[in-house]
Amino acid sequence: MEHLSKYFQIKNLGCLKNFLGIEVTQSKESVAISQRKYALNILKDAGMIDGRPVDSPTNLNKNVMTK
Repeated sequence: MEHLSKYFQIKNLGCLKNFLGIEVTQSKESVAISQRKYALNILKDAGMIDGRPVDSPTNLNKNVMTK
């Protein structure tokens, strides 16, 4: 950070929590990223926020590759 401050006016904003809509959670062992808030906003805008999840009707055992 000292090197950058020689050339640019900077300030330390602390740990990263949100960047371009991506939520960031940090610990000593790991960094986790999530777009949960973004996904919830999409559901809200589509009027599906109260929707219920359902199983996919796709037959998982069927081979989709054909000759």
